[in-house]
Amino acid sequence: WSPMWVFSCNFLAIIPLASILGAATEAISGHTGQLLSGLLNATFGNAVEMIMCVQAVKAGLIRVVQGNLLGSILSNLLLVLGMAICASGVQRKSQAFNAQGVAANMTCQAVASISVCLPTMFR
Repeated sequence: WSPMWVFSCNFLAIIPLASILGAATEAISGHTGQLLSGLLNATFGNAVEMIMCVQAVKAGLIRVVQGNLLGSILSNLLLVLGMAICASGVQRKSQAFNAQGVAANMTCQAVASISVCLPTMFR
C-alpha cells in the first residue's frame, strides 16, 4: 500500500470514531451536571488525538506527536473559539465575555504552544 492510501484509509476510519465519541459524550452529558459534562467533553473530545499520539510515541515518531499536539492546540484556539465568537455575533449585536476566563484560556493555550515549539527550536 502506498502512503497516500494508508493515510486516506486512516483518515476515513477516524471520522466515525470521532462521531461515535461525540454522540456518546452528548448522551452522557444529558445525565450529569454541567461541570462533569464539560470535563467529559474536554477529555473525550481529544481522544482521537491522544490515540494517535500514543501510537506515534510507540513508533518513535516524535515530530508527528509534536505536530499533532500543536495542531490540536491551535485548532482549539483558532477554529473552535473563533467559530463560537462568530456564531454568537450573528445572533447578538453586543457580546460580553468574562475577562478572567478569557485570560486564563489564552495563557494556557500560549504556554502549551510554547512548550511544544520550544524543543523544536533547539534541535
